[in-house]
Amino acid sequence: MHIRFTRPALVNPGDLSFAASVSHRGRLLRVTSCNVDNAEGKRVAMATSSALVVKGGVRELRKVRLPDEILAEAEGTDDRFR
Repeated sequence: MHIRFTRPALVNPGDLSFAASVSHRGRLLRVTSCNVDNAEGKRVAMATSSALVVKGGVRELRKVRLPDEILAEAEGTDDRFR
């Protein structure tokens, strides 16, 4: 995740609004972005993120498996990546 702060903002309940979207939803890759505006509608931060999506990845992480192990096992079979 990459965050760019564009101006100072006081953090009080209700003062900030967030608008997020998925910019790219590929078979294996997701790219997202989020804009953070203050009460006056001025941009205080922007964030972008990308993620590799591996079918069953969360379940395998809960089994305390390392991400490298999960990816190495999934590399040869495309249907496991969705």
